[in-house]
Amino acid sequence: MVHIILDNHSKLPELSEEEKDEMFEQILEYHEGIASRIKDLKSYKRTNRKFTEDYPKLVKLYNNQMVAYYDNRYLAHARNVEEISKKLDSLGVPRNDCVIRYVTDGSRKFAP
Repeated sequence: MVHIILDNHSKLPELSEEEKDEMFEQILEYHEGIASRIKDLKSYKRTNRKFTEDYPKLVKLYNNQMVAYYDNRYLAHARNVEEISKKLDSLGVPRNDCVIRYVTDGSRKFAP
């Protein structure tokens, strides 16, 4: 049973027990969604930090390439966005949850 407490000036219609239960479930779902998103953001932050720590090593291995990290670890590399997207899709990894960066030492030379 859910009790909804209002001040004396609030005028809401009386809710049935079913309506109260439904409202309570909606509130729980909302809060669970927030908790889940916070967990996702913390994971992304850890993964981003790991990517940054590994950057010097990544430059040596994958200079002038796209590199993807997921769940705090290296996942894939490719020459361009299209290729890395295909690799992530084939692995079944949600691209929005990955840290994907172009890795370079800054010495890229363009052909005339």
